Amino acid sequence: MKASCWSYDCSSWTWIKQNLKIKTFVGRSENAVLIQIYVALILYLLLAILRYLSKIRLSMQQMLQILQLNLFHRLRIEELFKPPRKKNISSKNRRLPLTS
Repeated sequence: MKASCWSYDCSSWTWIKQNLKIKTFVGRSENAVLIQIYVALILYLLLAILRYLSKIRLSMQQMLQILQLNLFHRLRIEELFKPPRKKNISSKNRRLPLTS
């Protein structure tokens, strides 16, 4: 019984380290560590639901990076994950001026 529980704990801890990307724990108490794991797990599940419902083709890591970069920007979630619009550049605007 102990061997099976130990292997389960090791595999769950490995999954937490690989997927939740918790680098360091802010607190050292059991409660602080559990809260940080729960918050990371909730974020992971919300991203997974968003990815599933909107059929975004980005990886979870890419989605997390986009959210981190735009944390303080007032944008809707749909706008964050839309591909950028291509701007039509005329042939005149493509040339760089040689003199200023």
